[in-house]
Amino acid sequence: MTPLPCIVTRFETDDVNELAHGLTVFEQRFDQLSAGRFDGRFVEVSFGGVQVYCEHTNQSIHEAGRIRANARGFAIASEVQGRAVFCGSPLAGGELMMLGEGDELDFRTARIMRTVGFVLPAERLAELQIDLPKTGARTAAASSRVICADRTMTVELRLLVERILDGFAGRPDSPGEARNQHAALAQTAIDELETALVVLAQRASESAVARPVWIARRRVVSRAISFIRENVAEPITIGALCKEINVSRRTLQYCFEDVLGIAPLAYLKAVRLNGARRALKSPRSRSLGVGDIAAQWGFWHPSHFREDYRRMFGELPSATRRRQGEGAA
Repeated sequence: MTPLPCIVTRFETDDVNELAHGLTVFEQRFDQLSAGRFDGRFVEVSFGGVQVYCEHTNQSIHEAGRIRANARGFAIASEVQGRAVFCGSPLAGGELMMLGEGDELDFRTARIMRTVGFVLPAERLAELQIDLPKTGARTAAASSRVICADRTMTVELRLLVERILDGFAGRPDSPGEARNQHAALAQTAIDELETALVVLAQRASESAVARPVWIARRRVVSRAISFIRENVAEPITIGALCKEINVSRRTLQYCFEDVLGIAPLAYLKAVRLNGARRALKSPRSRSLGVGDIAAQWGFWHPSHFREDYRRMFGELPSATRRRQGEGAA
């Protein structure tokens, strides 16, 4: 049997954008929603088309995107401190989340959150012939699911994922020995993950995540977010936003609070601040001053921008620019 190549990735970051780019299993965009200095930690092991990972964050984030092609993802919220919502389903901790090929990721994380998960090739799941709930944007239900299973089952699955990660983390000193041990562990890990899914599918039931009210509210939020991002540097008012997507202020408020747990005005400011932070860290913006970047993202009062930025990210925009310059030197 040909040994499976294994890649272990670990990193810590104080920027949500770096965390989003580091997650190879998803095409996604992160926006920090809660105020404070961000601390993100991530470890991922890849082998044989399988990814196993653990993500830990200390601020509320809106994660939006899609899983990679021909794959299906599973994750367990092992620690939840604060409000967390995965595709309309509130999380208390211990739930199994599932995302299929083509599904939209819509995840509002808690203030403190630890998630462990894994991604398997879709063809491997097809070979197993297990009856997990169907996903897909073209179904009548919501495209993603939280699976209700016995808590003992999800705990066992979480411990399995953690055991796999710990096994790869303990590398031998010899590179050759490490390759041999990693290859053996990879084969065992794939077998154990697939076996766990077979057992879970026998006992699991699909939760009523796809309630019609939430689906309708998610559509409203998606339209609002699209308009905000297309016109993020413009002085958008909530009234103008409501008129553009043809909903009342009350409806817009309800939709944002239900789907993202944040008011639309606060979300608009968070998106602009995150955009400004990305620009401050981008090599393409080095010729622009901090005030120019602030104006590009709709902040017309430099002092207000500095204070809002410091409150959100725990540092002044000038400090972000300075650190970026030091990193490029």
